[in-house]
Amino acid sequence: LDTALALTSITSQKVSIKNALGVCYARLGRMKRARAEFYGALELDPLNKETQRNIEFLDPAP
Repeated sequence: LDTALALTSITSQKVSIKNALGVCYARLGRMKRARAEFYGALELDPLNKETQRNIEFLDPAP
């Protein structure tokens, strides 16, 4: 159980880091790299609302 909880924490941190990197890349105008970070975060946690909002910001629905 302790190992599973530790891994959950690590995954959560990775998602946060990938989201932060994506925001930085987007602010620098490097949208392809930002998109890659956001989609990488989404692979780790498909239900993460922050990641979903970041992707929606880059690729708004028509």
